[in-house]
Amino acid sequence: MPEPTTPVEDEEVQRETLPPPVAETPAPPPAPPASPPRREHYPHRREPYPPRRDRDYPPPPPRRPADPMAVREAIEEVTHIVDTLRETLDDMEEVLETLELAERQKTADEQEIENLRRALRPLQRPRDGGGGQGPRR
Repeated sequence: MPEPTTPVEDEEVQRETLPPPVAETPAPPPAPPASPPRREHYPHRREPYPPRRDRDYPPPPPRRPADPMAVREAIEEVTHIVDTLRETLDDMEEVLETLELAERQKTADEQEIENLRRALRPLQRPRDGGGGQGPRR
């Protein structure tokens, strides 16, 4: 089994076996390859879709005006949806006001608790340095 060679060794062997280059006039740069005709390709298909032929498809049905009652019903339905959305918005604004009030109340309660703690600190200190024990009961 022959020993594997390194790319440098392979290159040296090629240089030794190839004839020296012949001085020629430089060839003109290759022309850019002609681009193939543009076709639409779709990733889920292997071939492009064939050109559409109108004769392969039936013509659409003739258009006729919408029934006035159907249009009226659609208008009423949209109006109902708009009214429902307005009511929902009012409800959400009410919830927002309640949350803001709760936040303000929480802040006030926290401040009141802190004030009470400050007021209690002097009362919790032992009087006359009485050995570090708490107040008598």
